[in-house]
Amino acid sequence: MSERYRNVNELIESIDMSAKQKQALKGFVDERSLSRSLTILRAKSGLNQKEVAERCGCTQSRISKLECKEDHKITVGELRDYLDSLGFDLQVVAQQKTRVDGEGFYLGSRQETSVSI
Repeated sequence: MSERYRNVNELIESIDMSAKQKQALKGFVDERSLSRSLTILRAKSGLNQKEVAERCGCTQSRISKLECKEDHKITVGELRDYLDSLGFDLQVVAQQKTRVDGEGFYLGSRQETSVSI
């Protein structure tokens, strides 16, 4: 019977490797939460990478690279095109944060602004 894990970090903790290696692997995973979400959306849409590439007008290789990219390297244009190929609209929501205790800490939000791209 196979093990069941609640999340990726729990799985990483179960692997036989050094603490330093585990930390590096967790960092790698954490830097790719957006790209992981894109992969999940694609899978739930019933499409493979080649089909998404055809809809985006690019190669399957480019979709593969996008689904493995660090989040901060994904451009708005790539995100918009990818989501459009899955039948989603991209919306950017900016929330102004509320300053707490005048020490630069922020908590909650006061105003929400939504922009469709």
